[in-house]
Amino acid sequence: MASSTTIEKIEDPLTIDLYFSDDLPGQLQNNKRFVQDLLEEYSAYSSNVSFYFVKNDENFRSKAQADGIQAQDVQVIDNDEISFKTIFMGMKIRYNGKSEVLQLLGVNTGLEYMLTKSIKKLTQDKQATIGIAKAGTKEYKMENLNTILGERYSIKNNITLDVLQSSETDLLILNGIEGNLSSEETTGLLDYINNG
Repeated sequence: MASSTTIEKIEDPLTIDLYFSDDLPGQLQNNKRFVQDLLEEYSAYSSNVSFYFVKNDENFRSKAQADGIQAQDVQVIDNDEISFKTIFMGMKIRYNGKSEVLQLLGVNTGLEYMLTKSIKKLTQDKQATIGIAKAGTKEYKMENLNTILGERYSIKNNITLDVLQSSETDLLILNGIEGNLSSEETTGLLDYINNG
């Protein structure tokens, strides 16, 4: 398992609360078993990883919603009749007062990646900061870049090169600069590079 390195580094208790409705349709029962098998592997790699299924009692729905698990409607075919059923399928990962929520309906492929990414985000001591510089004569939209990188890093947008401090970012992205940099921008960028 490629995730074992991340899981073995967990130093404090990490708890995963699993929310699965009791009366899941047949195809979704397989998802529940897959999640359980994966989490049993994670628990084998670290004694600090534990998980449990939240009991389906009268408080299940309110607990799920309080933990950020969304109710979802699924189509059920039973005896040649089609109906819809509201279910809960998700998990809340808790570590040192921080938490992440994963919705699990429709997630078969990529679950290990999503889960490990969430665990890594929770267990990292310091989140690296990426600065996206604003320079040149044309401004570019960075929504997609922000969305993708923002899942794992802290993002600082529109950093101006003339007042750039090496202590404010771990990595600087210069994207699509058109035109010439001003002498202040050039000096700021060179200072950033020379200061590591």
